[in-house]
Amino acid sequence: MSDIKEFLYSIRNEVSEIKELQLRIEDLENQAAGLKGISYDGVRVQTSPQDSMSSKIAEIMDYQDKLSSKIAHLNLRRRQAQEMIDTLADTRERQVLDLYFLSDSRMSMSAVARAISYSERETYLIYQLALSHLCSDLQ
Repeated sequence: MSDIKEFLYSIRNEVSEIKELQLRIEDLENQAAGLKGISYDGVRVQTSPQDSMSSKIAEIMDYQDKLSSKIAHLNLRRRQAQEMIDTLADTRERQVLDLYFLSDSRMSMSAVARAISYSERETYLIYQLALSHLCSDLQ
């Protein structure tokens, strides 16, 4: 059971890593917007001594490449997880695992409970059953 649980939790962690990368790119873009890389006054062109604009753009591009790679990897793993979850017979079990592990918003168990209109305790029991059914189905 721990292998399946670890796999599903790793997907949740990847979503967090992607959000962190997106925030880092946004921060770098904001920094780059405030830099003055090249200026032209009609007579001459002057660049900054360290050309920090170019280095920021290069850094942004590196992060965007990492982000694209992580998103592609996450999408593959999400499809694998979805196929596993879809093997569950109980609709509630599928719904709880979908919301908890595969949503972009990283829902807490209490948020999942609110979304499906069950108590937290019932939702957690459904979650436990779903994981145990997944483990028994895949063995």
